Amino acid sequence: MPDDCIFCKLHDSGDQLYKDDICYVILDKYPISKGHVLVVTKRHFKDITDADDDTVAHLAVISKKFAVLLRERLNAEGVNVGTNIGKAAGQAIMHAHMHIIPRYKGQGRSFNYGRNNEITVDEKEELKSILTSQ
Repeated sequence: MPDDCIFCKLHDSGDQLYKDDICYVILDKYPISKGHVLVVTKRHFKDITDADDDTVAHLAVISKKFAVLLRERLNAEGVNVGTNIGKAAGQAIMHAHMHIIPRYKGQGRSFNYGRNNEITVDEKEELKSILTSQ
């Protein structure tokens, strides 16, 4: 585990919307849209091509669950599920993770990672409440 990897440091924080033995889910700090979450491996892999197949399959299952959850609870009309592999593809944090981005009517399909407004504490708490309630 690299000492400077923010995702390695976050897997024990209290900010998770979900966690298990393989991954955790957090709200993106610079969301593309309301409810943008990240499914992150607990074990450090530089990207999904570095991870074993079982881990990648598990990320896909959890990504699907959150895509359904975002459509149901936030009334998203669609959802983008994807990952960036390498700096040339837009990967900013060299740790395997999937983006789950809800899409709303008239929003478009921008993928401006990291150029968006930082999520506020109030937005974060509201979304945590909506997405973690039973």
